[in-house]
Amino acid sequence: MKRQVGLGGLIERLRTEVPQWSRLLPQFPRLAANALAAVENQERVLTELAELRRTSARRNQWLTAGVLLLAAIVLMFGWAFLGFRLPRL
Repeated sequence: MKRQVGLGGLIERLRTEVPQWSRLLPQFPRLAANALAAVENQERVLTELAELRRTSARRNQWLTAGVLLLAAIVLMFGWAFLGFRLPRL
């Protein structure tokens, strides 16, 4: 247990990890810059997504109004020219 947790274990883990660290350390500045760019890009994408949602909501409102208007016109033509009767409530 002392070998796994104590100073001996730490030294053994360092011996196995240091070669990997020596390959990763030179990449840290580039990786950090990429991470920051990804955050900025994510903020831009979220802003564009919010704008798309607003545009989609507006378009859906206009489409709903158009469908209701078209349905009203069809009912009026049916009532005026074909003698459709409205249901009694």
